[in-house]
Amino acid sequence: MIKRDTEGSHTLADKLFGDLNIFDLQGLLLTNKYEFSAALEAIYLTSNENLKEVEDFFTQDALRAKYKLATKLNIPLYIIVHQENNQYFTIFTMVENENTKIVIGKAENKTFKEFIDWWSQLKGTPQTKGFRHDAQNRTKNSIIDNLLKQNSLAWGGNVDGIIISKDVNSNIIGIVEKRIREAALAHYDPADFFYSSSDPMRNDHYTWKPLVKLALALDCPLYLLTFEKGNNTSYAYSDVKTIINGLQYWSGSPKHNITTEIEDFNQFLNQEKRLPIEKGYCLKCTKEVTDTVRDYCLNNRKRFKGKVYCFNHQKQI
Repeated sequence: MIKRDTEGSHTLADKLFGDLNIFDLQGLLLTNKYEFSAALEAIYLTSNENLKEVEDFFTQDALRAKYKLATKLNIPLYIIVHQENNQYFTIFTMVENENTKIVIGKAENKTFKEFIDWWSQLKGTPQTKGFRHDAQNRTKNSIIDNLLKQNSLAWGGNVDGIIISKDVNSNIIGIVEKRIREAALAHYDPADFFYSSSDPMRNDHYTWKPLVKLALALDCPLYLLTFEKGNNTSYAYSDVKTIINGLQYWSGSPKHNITTEIEDFNQFLNQEKRLPIEKGYCLKCTKEVTDTVRDYCLNNRKRFKGKVYCFNHQKQI
C-alpha cells in the first residue's frame, strides 16, 4: 500500500513535523472561480492487498487534520484508491462517526472515463507550474497522474503542512509551505524566485495564491519552513505577510531566521497570530487594486515584471 506523494523526505523536516503535530494534504482542488472543491489523498494497492485496510492507512491524527481542513472549507475529504490491474478507481468519502473517529462514509467505483469527468468538475484552475524534477520522478508511475496528463489535466496543488493544536479540540493553528532545496539556508529565500521573465519555474505567484486564500479561509497564519538537502541540523522559518508586489514576510526573510532548535519554531507558533494580507496596492500609488487588476498584471509578467499597478499606472508601463 503506497501513498501518492510528491514530497521528498528530509530527516529534520520529518522530525519537526512529527514533534509539532504537522500533517500534509496531498491534494486541494479549486474551481475556475478559485473556490475550494475537494480535499484529496490517493493510495495504490497491490492485487493481494485488502481494500478495507485503507481506513487504517493514515493515523487518526493525520486524518483528523485533513478532515478538519475540509470541514472548515465545507468541502468533502476523499481518499482515491487504485488496486493493481483494476480498470477503475474506488473513491472513499471520509466522515466523522459518533465516536469522533474519522472513518469511511461511503465508497464509489468510477471507471477511468467517469473519474476524468468527475475530476474535471472539481478542478477548474489551470496548472501554471509543473513539478520539479524530483517530484516528476516520484509520480512517473502514478496511474492517476498519467491518466490526468493523457486527458490534458493535472493533479494540482497540495498543502505541505496543517498544524493541529495538541489539545482535545485539534484546532488548525497554521498552514505550512515547506521548501527543501540544495541551496544553503543563508542564501535561499523564495521571495527571490517569485518572478522571472525567463524561467517559468521561478514564477511563484500562483503557488502562493491558493495558500494565502486557504490561510484566510481557515483564519490562521501561513508559515514558511526552509530546509537544506543534506543538512539535518538547521532549518529556517518565517510567516507570510502578502504576495502583492512580491513575497513579503511579517518576520523578515527566512535567511535571517535560521535555527537548530525545533522549539524555536514551536515558540514562534505561540506568538501573536498574524494572517496574510489579501488586499494589494499599486506599486506607484496608494490606490487599492482588485483581484482582477492584480491578476491582469501578473498574467502579463513580461510587461509588468511581476509587479502590480492600478489601471491608470498600467498605461505608463
